[in-house]
Amino acid sequence: MRVDLHTHTAVVSICSRILPAEMVAAALQRGLDGICITDHVFDGQTLCRNPASPYAGYRAVRQIAEGSGLVVLPGIEFSFDEGDFLVYGLEEAVLQALGQDYCLDTCLALAQGVGSVVVQAHPFRRGGRPVQGVDAIETCNGGCSDAHNQQAEMWSQQNGVLGVAGSDAHQKWEVGRCYTILEADCSTVTGLCEAIRRRRVRGLSH
Repeated sequence: MRVDLHTHTAVVSICSRILPAEMVAAALQRGLDGICITDHVFDGQTLCRNPASPYAGYRAVRQIAEGSGLVVLPGIEFSFDEGDFLVYGLEEAVLQALGQDYCLDTCLALAQGVGSVVVQAHPFRRGGRPVQGVDAIETCNGGCSDAHNQQAEMWSQQNGVLGVAGSDAHQKWEVGRCYTILEADCSTVTGLCEAIRRRRVRGLSH
């Protein structure tokens, strides 16, 4: 399956301009089999339009995609001092119970406790570095320079950490510019998490 693991909708993420119907159309035009909606939660910069419903964008895209054959999966993007992190498989009730008083260590511990998967997004952007304890890092991010992506790929190989890819789309033309090949049935977020944990994935640019 060809899945874009990192996209943002205008329903939730203030920085995005992609409406749900545009997201579906763009993904299908790119020939993707699936997309993950990873809208922002509050990070001190008010990147979320509706903190009380961070999966609203995912639900809107999934509804429009019904019958199209496109798999739509939920995720979320957290931002901490250590960088940005994509979490898959975190139920909305658990997310809401966190409130806004949490740190990276809390997020990692919670994800591990409930069987979620954590991916560090664009680890070398803005002078960042990969952190310990994540399941994977993005080695191909559509919003990063080739140099940053190459740096992430090299670090991934040297340290034995899985590399994945996502477009980080905020405009409709950006959807699918990087995507991940999932070597398993990932029609559910549980399947996605299992594929990442078992390292049955590889990241590519379009």
